[in-house]
Amino acid sequence: MKALLLIFLGILSASAYSADLTINTLEGKWRVIPQSDEEASMGEDHWVFREGKFQVYSSGKKVGTADPYRIEGSKIIYGAKPWEVTIKVKSFSNEEMKVNTSGIAQQLEKVE
Repeated sequence: MKALLLIFLGILSASAYSADLTINTLEGKWRVIPQSDEEASMGEDHWVFREGKFQVYSSGKKVGTADPYRIEGSKIIYGAKPWEVTIKVKSFSNEEMKVNTSGIAQQLEKVE
């Protein structure tokens, strides 16, 4: 039974990370998938990772400034100390990722 459980957990972890989370695989534009009709009515949000910087766009407009980011294991960390923000990546592939940022769960799909 214990061996079966270990095999099952191995399959789950392999499916959650079908690609390695690296600067290269993260690079590009990601659309935040709305979780409700209300969220969808507010416009599209995007996360853009380019040239070592992370920028958020809401309804086509920049939110704040582009911040440097780094990857540590399954975390994306952006901003400057002492105000760094950590995004916990729950699953990642070249087409989709699920994250948790400050307790907010989000799903994103890669669009470029």
